[in-house]
Amino acid sequence: MTARKTKVFYYLDDYFHFDNLIDRLDVSKVDVYSLLGSYGRMKAFKKGLFTSYENKKIEEDFFQCGRYYDFDLSSSIESYFKQHTKEIFEQIQEEDDVVFLIEDIDAQLRFYDLFREYKKQFPYHFHVCALGNYDVREGVTDGMARIFPYYFEVDSIHIYNEKDLIEAGNGETDRRTARQLLIEQMMQDVNSIHFSLYHSDRDHIWFYQDGYKEYKVDVTAACNAVKEHHDLHEVIPRWEQPDQCCDRFRKLRRAYVHKHWIRGWAKEKECTHRQICTGPCPYCEQMAYALVDRNPEEQPQRAPNPYARITGIMRFREDIDGPGIRSLVLFDRCEMHCAYCLNKATVNILPVTEMISVKELTDHLKKDRVYQDVSGGGITFGGGEPLLEADFIKAVHTMYPHWDIGIETSFHVKTEAVALLLPFVSFWYVDIKDMNPDIYLAYTGMTNSLVIRNLKFVVAQGYQDRLVVRVPHIPNYNTAEDVNRSKQMLLKMGITHIDEFVYKVVLS
Repeated sequence: MTARKTKVFYYLDDYFHFDNLIDRLDVSKVDVYSLLGSYGRMKAFKKGLFTSYENKKIEEDFFQCGRYYDFDLSSSIESYFKQHTKEIFEQIQEEDDVVFLIEDIDAQLRFYDLFREYKKQFPYHFHVCALGNYDVREGVTDGMARIFPYYFEVDSIHIYNEKDLIEAGNGETDRRTARQLLIEQMMQDVNSIHFSLYHSDRDHIWFYQDGYKEYKVDVTAACNAVKEHHDLHEVIPRWEQPDQCCDRFRKLRRAYVHKHWIRGWAKEKECTHRQICTGPCPYCEQMAYALVDRNPEEQPQRAPNPYARITGIMRFREDIDGPGIRSLVLFDRCEMHCAYCLNKATVNILPVTEMISVKELTDHLKKDRVYQDVSGGGITFGGGEPLLEADFIKAVHTMYPHWDIGIETSFHVKTEAVALLLPFVSFWYVDIKDMNPDIYLAYTGMTNSLVIRNLKFVVAQGYQDRLVVRVPHIPNYNTAEDVNRSKQMLLKMGITHIDEFVYKVVLS
């Protein structure tokens, strides 16, 4: 069987064009494909060693936009790319290692997204090699990793950063020299790296700096906007309009200032990360912490400080896990054995951490309080099964009694845990699986007697309006008739907020 080559795709523009790319790559090992060739630049390359998909009109429009990418143009480029999707992806075979070379990340995110989306339809491995000039040393904190949407769906990301190399050279290396050195390193790596080492069962982001010394950075830690003394992992979803991200954060902070009459708050300076961040950068975090610290209502009350094992936090989930902007805190532990367990997929994204105290968690969550407060949002606890940590959640409420708290639960817990939290939890999202005990047992390995008991308890206490009961269609386990039967049983109990949906099956 003939060994498959690495397939390298790259975007060719007239600002920076990976000169003599074919000469730099070993074409006996690597196939090279150019996307969107610019003007006569293609003629400078050796014919027959790569494929070009050209569209001069779009290229001309691109140049009119200036150095930074105009996001209004993205639909044109996406439309162009989709026209050639068939011939582009005909070059890719099953289980191939596909490497996308990126120089201008803003301009090429659409291509990245389309490669990533196609990976869901066709089993190949997708890797990114990105050249840039960013403050990566702070960050890993600075939005650099976050600008790659759904980075955890990519097999590996390799970042070649000019600024770090310049700093490591103590001023002796200028930007042009740094770029050329990093290009050479990138080409050597594409020729020699065994990308099969970085397939999606292992998450990697690699930074090349300090004379090309490479080191592994935990993918989820790379997305932490602020690295605290504890080890809480975060995921921040990519905003649909990154160029509006900074403005929206500032408007929300300004609304918080007016709502709480915070005196002496100066007008914020223009953000230097505009159009590259898709979540809060260190400046946003600093401003948010400062505002919360100046609000007397946000000062903690005396409370117990228990510990719990927390998988991580999904931040800025808007109108998903409850109203407004919310932080979803995921506990690790669960006693059920669901056939399509979402938590298994979550653990791959947010590795299990050490035990975290209530104070450590709340100190970490405070940076999002500004945005939650003015949007009517709050904290949602999920997992895992959050009600196994009811004492921990109660301590969070005791410490910050005005925080809005929601729970996502199976209700397969002792009623005492529900009773402990019932007076102050704003809403309960309860996934009942199915009211038929045989279906429930087949799917979870448990009986549903506790679930039914807890639903009846909440109704008897008069809190049924806070219940949103989720009734899923579970492929291979229940039918439409089963779902309808479950809904009728819930209505007879007095439960009226019923969410019927279809499980998105996640296989382990």
